[in-house]
Amino acid sequence: MKRLRAHSMFENNFYFLIQEQKSQDLSIIFLNIQSFNSNFGFQKVDIILLVECHNVLVTRQHASRLFEKKHRLEHFTSGTNEKYSCGQMCYIRNEHSNRVKFLADNAGPIGLYEQRNQRDLCELSLFEYKHTDETILLILSIYKHPKYDVKNFFLDLNQFLDKNIQESHRPVSLYVVGDFNLDFNKKEEKNIREAMDVIENKFYLIPLIRNAKTFKWMKDDRVHFSKLDWAFKNQNFKFQVRSIAYDLWFSDR
Repeated sequence: MKRLRAHSMFENNFYFLIQEQKSQDLSIIFLNIQSFNSNFGFQKVDIILLVECHNVLVTRQHASRLFEKKHRLEHFTSGTNEKYSCGQMCYIRNEHSNRVKFLADNAGPIGLYEQRNQRDLCELSLFEYKHTDETILLILSIYKHPKYDVKNFFLDLNQFLDKNIQESHRPVSLYVVGDFNLDFNKKEEKNIREAMDVIENKFYLIPLIRNAKTFKWMKDDRVHFSKLDWAFKNQNFKFQVRSIAYDLWFSDR
């Protein structure tokens, strides 16, 4: 790894992954993963949000040790079977441990999703970043399983936000990152157009990344590209924010 870093043939466009950033207050990475055996590229990030983790309870201890030198495991959810893509994880860089805290998720007791069909649900996790006592950022991590009905997803999202955004948070600055398993760029499709209308006009969320096709898939022997992972901010957002999508060379998501 040292040799590759010293003699890299590719330019690194994501310097925040390897260098300290003094010009920003907070850096966040969101990724879909199917295992967490590697911590390459995460060491300089303040908040690590991972979804589609195939977690089971017995792996929590392993997860808590993964970044233990510089981060702590703030949140861990799981399913009952590692064959299902259930489970989210959140790691907080130690320097921010007194500013970031987990608020709520929609899992059951001890962070467990117990539905019989664990491919048919959405997973929601909410965190609070206290920049100052008066300035608070809420961060919502989303994973909507591919088979989950879009209307049910929006109902779940509405109920979750109504329940967990308290008066003490208002006026709220809400940053939403997630794998929606919906490509909102495809506005020619009626269901996508309707879903985006709900996102923008009911939840008042503004997309921060457009037309970045980061998911590669095959159909009819042809390569297709979509964007399923999205970042949004709400209209009351009080922070300066910049979001970028990873190129395909780094991750297929």
